[in-house]
Amino acid sequence: MRLLPIALALILTACTAGVQSPLQQVSANLPKSVHSDCAVSGKPVMDLRITRVPERCPLQRPFSKYLNIFGINILATASISDAKLLYAGNVLAQYLDNDADGVPDDANVLEVLHGERVTLVIASEAEFEEFTEGELPEDMNFQDLLADETRPEFHRGVYGEGRFDATLEEVLHLVQGVGWANAYSEVFGAEPGSRLAEAMDVARGGHFEDIPSRYPASAWYTYNDETCDYG
Repeated sequence: MRLLPIALALILTACTAGVQSPLQQVSANLPKSVHSDCAVSGKPVMDLRITRVPERCPLQRPFSKYLNIFGINILATASISDAKLLYAGNVLAQYLDNDADGVPDDANVLEVLHGERVTLVIASEAEFEEFTEGELPEDMNFQDLLADETRPEFHRGVYGEGRFDATLEEVLHLVQGVGWANAYSEVFGAEPGSRLAEAMDVARGGHFEDIPSRYPASAWYTYNDETCDYG
């Protein structure tokens, strides 16, 4: 599958990458069955128009901005600029609709994401900590994207403080970790034995549940972030 090397490259950098694309509105007719409590009324469509958080969404606070990308929720606080929110929406849209024809490329992946009620939340670190301290809906899966790691300008060569834009990585956690990994577990699963895990073991020079004190000479990829686990 062509996606395997792309997914491996991005996952190996996890725990920084990005794409620059024009902000564009795309829409598609989707089944009525994909509604979540945060979805807009009528058929969910993917468009890059920021709205208020729908009234029936249980996450009115601390979030005030909303995008619906093919029936998947993106919520942002008032402190997040519209540019950053739209940028995150573009990244998610291009993962799901890479040929940009307005129709998600893989219905199986989209069905899994809808079933798991995945939601991308964008906030400052302090806002996100406050959010997680509250009572969260148990049937929703959240992926955070922090304000200071969302840097669309990085891909225009404006490097600022030298920090990478982590949007591609964090949005990939949502799409791959929930969508691809469950729809095609033998290929994209994070557990040992999947094709993706085997490729990662080759890249790191062996199978390491914990970060080794020294990587083998055969490793062409090494990473030392202690916040990351094997998957």
